[in-house]
Amino acid sequence: MIRTIAIICAAVVLIGFSAAAQTVPYVLSPWQCGVIVWPNEVPDYADHFAQRLTEAAEAAFGFWGYPLPTTADKPYNESNCVLIFDPATQAEYVVPPLKWNGSEVLPVVVLAFSSEAAMRAAMGSTALHGAFWFSGPMNRLSFPQAQPWVWDVGGGYRNMVCASSASNATLIHEWAHWFTYQWGYSEAIAPHDLPDYIIEGIAEATCAFVEDPNDAVYGRLQAYSWGLNKCLEGSIQGVMQYPVGESLVSHLVETLGTDGFLGTLSDWSTQAWFMVDCYQPEWRISLGLPASCPE
Repeated sequence: MIRTIAIICAAVVLIGFSAAAQTVPYVLSPWQCGVIVWPNEVPDYADHFAQRLTEAAEAAFGFWGYPLPTTADKPYNESNCVLIFDPATQAEYVVPPLKWNGSEVLPVVVLAFSSEAAMRAAMGSTALHGAFWFSGPMNRLSFPQAQPWVWDVGGGYRNMVCASSASNATLIHEWAHWFTYQWGYSEAIAPHDLPDYIIEGIAEATCAFVEDPNDAVYGRLQAYSWGLNKCLEGSIQGVMQYPVGESLVSHLVETLGTDGFLGTLSDWSTQAWFMVDCYQPEWRISLGLPASCPE
């Protein structure tokens, strides 16, 4: 998974309106939260996969007590639209903005691949698995090895890249990143200022209910083992951000409730050291560890 990069843009995004884009093999399909880009052609399983995307997004937002964004009513602010060149019509395809929590928000562009191999080939990375959320333009700077058509369609600020084989847990995890960023923006919080273990912990806690119970036990054991010798004051390296973050966020949600936890995100984004001092002892105790950190 790739950590999302948050960039706020008020300008209209015109994606791929060029002669080169006209020969690119992709098909656009409307989706209730934006548009789905199908490489080459619309597959037979398109409706089923679109439904899976919707249900996973509903689950991610619903875990935190919020509805899924819906298409904004006209007249809307055209600067919140995304425009993509549509090879089928040789014209601009207008992706209208969404409405959520009392405001207009940017729509989502989903790049839906038939397999992980196809996704890796198009994105120019062998390290990708399942799906990932990206809150920034997928351009020559962020994905220099990607196929050019990806730059054409992924130039907006709400991008979901996924393979049809992605599990429900993976999809919910990535949509939880969307929720985190969308909720953060609505509360004037810079989500990219949150510690990585909070960002990934939110996503892991959100999708935990569809995971194998054995995975949950293993994740808790990983957090426990990590806490035997380490504390939250330092950075959490690599994949340990996931089990440690999930354990911490789940503890805080259980203690504070979902609204209470979300209410702490502003402080997590600006003074994480203080939040660690406040909540680390009880979290460690919940794992069966001593309240104080190891020397």
